[in-house]
Amino acid sequence: KIFLSHEHADHILGVFKLIKILGDSPPEIFAYGETANILEEGDENKILPVMLGLTSRRFGIEIKPLQVNDLSDHKNVEISPEFNFQIHHTPGHSEGSICYFNPEKKVLISGDLVFVRGDIGRFDLPGGSLQKLKSSIEFINSLDIKYLLPGHLEISINGNQEVERAFTIIKNFY
Repeated sequence: KIFLSHEHADHILGVFKLIKILGDSPPEIFAYGETANILEEGDENKILPVMLGLTSRRFGIEIKPLQVNDLSDHKNVEISPEFNFQIHHTPGHSEGSICYFNPEKKVLISGDLVFVRGDIGRFDLPGGSLQKLKSSIEFINSLDIKYLLPGHLEISINGNQEVERAFTIIKNFY
């Protein structure tokens, strides 16, 4: 099973390679709302924004429509008996962006919403919105987070401090 946070190329191009490698036994793919729609349509411009000069040929990957399980009607997902995650729709970086949160273990998988040192996800790509990003970070800031596992760079064992820093930056400087 593959659980995606959003549809951008740096988060999903490996899915196409994995499907090709696995052939007749492809993994189940899970995504939320607009992300699921984009992947089911195989909308290359929303996966590889032309504004960034990205093309599937550049990466040697053929982007095709995927069969995706839409998580829009789900409040939780069970990854394993030890890891059940709440699904939180957190648009702003993209319209279908989500975070996965385990309140018992205080783990937040934030995708590209927030990163360590107060960094925030871009909001200038297709489906991005500064106002929605602010609202999503404000919501995530209310959770009890110890472990922050963003989609890029470092992880942190000071999740609440990292998210608070990101919220302060987006609130005061954008």
